[in-house]
Amino acid sequence: MSIRTLHFSCNVRPVRLAFLVDKPDPTILEEVFRQNTLLWGGCLNPVVILNGSTRKVVGRHYQFHDTPYEEEAFLTLKEFDPDVLINFNNATLPAFLDVFRRRIFSRDALRWNPWGRQEVPFFLQVFPFLRQYWREEVRPTNAPPHKFCYLDLDSGNPLTPFLVARFGAYPSEAQGNELLADRFSGMGIKYDESFRKTPDLSQWIFPTRITLFGLNVPSPKPYHSRIFFLLDPADMFDVADYWNLRAAGFLVFPLPINDYPDSADRARAFAEESAYAINTSVMAGPTIVKSRSLQDDQLDEAGKWLIGLRLKNSIPSLMGWVPRYGMRHERAEPDVHVRPASAKEASEIVISNEGLGTFQGAAPDCALLDNEDSQHWALDLRVYGGGDDSTFRFPWLHPSCDEVASYRFGHEHGPAASRVSKQGIVVMPNGGGQSALVHEPKVVEVFRAYLKDARLTYLKTSSAGLALDRIIEQMGDLYRCQLFQNSGVRALVAALADGSPRAGQLIRQTIYSAIPSDRGDRQKQGHDILDNLLSHQLLRQGFELQCDKCQRCDWYHLGELAEQFKCKKCFHVQLVPLLDRKSWSYVSNGILRLEGKMAGCMTTILALIFLQFFSDLGMKIVSSFDYTDDTNSAERDFAVLSAGSFDEDVDVIIGECKTSYDLKEKEKQDIRRLGQHTKAYVAFATDSDQFSEDDKLFFTELVELGLKPILLTRRHLEMSHLNVGEYRHQGTGLGRSAELLSRLTIIDTLGKSFANAHRLWI
Repeated sequence: MSIRTLHFSCNVRPVRLAFLVDKPDPTILEEVFRQNTLLWGGCLNPVVILNGSTRKVVGRHYQFHDTPYEEEAFLTLKEFDPDVLINFNNATLPAFLDVFRRRIFSRDALRWNPWGRQEVPFFLQVFPFLRQYWREEVRPTNAPPHKFCYLDLDSGNPLTPFLVARFGAYPSEAQGNELLADRFSGMGIKYDESFRKTPDLSQWIFPTRITLFGLNVPSPKPYHSRIFFLLDPADMFDVADYWNLRAAGFLVFPLPINDYPDSADRARAFAEESAYAINTSVMAGPTIVKSRSLQDDQLDEAGKWLIGLRLKNSIPSLMGWVPRYGMRHERAEPDVHVRPASAKEASEIVISNEGLGTFQGAAPDCALLDNEDSQHWALDLRVYGGGDDSTFRFPWLHPSCDEVASYRFGHEHGPAASRVSKQGIVVMPNGGGQSALVHEPKVVEVFRAYLKDARLTYLKTSSAGLALDRIIEQMGDLYRCQLFQNSGVRALVAALADGSPRAGQLIRQTIYSAIPSDRGDRQKQGHDILDNLLSHQLLRQGFELQCDKCQRCDWYHLGELAEQFKCKKCFHVQLVPLLDRKSWSYVSNGILRLEGKMAGCMTTILALIFLQFFSDLGMKIVSSFDYTDDTNSAERDFAVLSAGSFDEDVDVIIGECKTSYDLKEKEKQDIRRLGQHTKAYVAFATDSDQFSEDDKLFFTELVELGLKPILLTRRHLEMSHLNVGEYRHQGTGLGRSAELLSRLTIIDTLGKSFANAHRLWI
């Protein structure tokens, strides 16, 4: 029976929805904004317009901006990492959304019928939080500490979608305005000149602010999270950009092009609060971001207007909205780094019995009444513990990995199914109070799903993989396999694989001579290595004795000797001769006797040790495996799933290991196809001082195809943990371990000029 303790760290938050609409239709967008006004965390949900053919893009900021519209939409969704995507008006979905296919649902998913009697909201709404606020803040004094209000909107006003996006508005059937008026003395307000000139709105609570009750929203940038956004409120692309900026966590002060001078007093206060000190003598001022539809002179005019407000100690900067996503590997700070909101942090201990346990989960701090206990929120899970053959970090944006997560966590389906996030697993509990089953996901199961999305089929662990598993099991763990970094030990493994004995003096000399002279006490290190080989029963010590009767020689372990011994050839029993004149000899034992299979396993073990040292993090290993693309079968020597606790996504490294000979043509074709299908890092390891020129040409081809090889030679494989740390330090600040390692080893093998020409500098 296998019993393990798992530690679940939970972030309670709203479900993040992304709303997909096919075109910039004001009526549809207004309805989307109203639906989000109902939802807890609703103003944090991005909106993506799928058809950008009518988007207006002008200005100097975009002359070098050539990102296709669909790619930008994909990067937006990727940055927000939505739990569920709502195809709001049943648009025809483009191909780039295929990676989200298990998360896409029609607008019908916003409501469900759990008991077969009536439809109720599927996702947690704001009303439980309003009641909680009323009980705790209003009822004791019968006087709301803030002014609740909502807009009286004019039907047919072209600015209505923008106003709903900015202030929020409930659908008429929700009767949200009536609740604000009844419980909080809320009042309707006209969006007129008098309202726009109000000097301070901080004490006023509009419906969009209610969606953030009880939430901490992380800043999307270390600095500059407060921005002005100059926009055309009648342009729906501008309105969607404004909504998404705020959804990302920016504090946005909108400057509608037709009436922003009316808000001079509030703009001055916001600008002065946005300034911060760069150093003792320089102040960074506020930033005005121009929407894409406006001309440069309109941005310049807004900048002059803000300067004319006589700001204290700062000058505004002007920029266009050209978002950079995914630039953290290039040492460039991204324009947007969206992180999940948080209502509260909780933790839970789960006892796993044979990989199976139950998880209760945490709930937001509000009372759920009537049908509200069927409404769902999200839990971000980070799980610590588990066995070496299980993992709780999955490759992200892989539908088949989402499928594994939904089965292993809770067994839910549809919008309530668990799924993979950038940093862990997201589950969707509701107020029903039921516990969820947790079944530890197996590493091989997750890797199989990863290959499935690349249209490849994982077949089985190969015979070399079984040998690798047995070696690591016999040693205890991968860390204890460091003794194989001694080239003398590897030479002995190859020499002793046939079971023949070797003299003890030769064994010691082979091990000692392979220890570098700068490694301190070589004799002690050699003794420790030999002691480890014996203690793990990889070597057995004994004597070679000759039979008195048949005159034939054979090797005898110490356990086979007493005062007498029996000849293994003729079975004659005789006295053990004087051993003081005999030399010790050793034979291999157990797994090391697999002649013909150990050399490749040694290189694989050393590659895995180096990767573990370099990442300095826990990694999950898939031993040598067979796979197919339905037309061609192949074998690779290992795969690694690696990610730090706070890394976004999981790095997948698939490896091919050799002792000294070159890659064969079929191996090159298989690896090329594998890298193109999976987009994984492809590692090559050789127990030689360098790769052959033919192999280097192949690696050059891989880089030019956009693949990311990791090239490990004997120098890397024999590095100690300290040496690996010094090696890694060459690229400190580049980011993720696999990316840095790929660049460092490309420079080592293919040269710095080649790396720089392909933008692989460090």
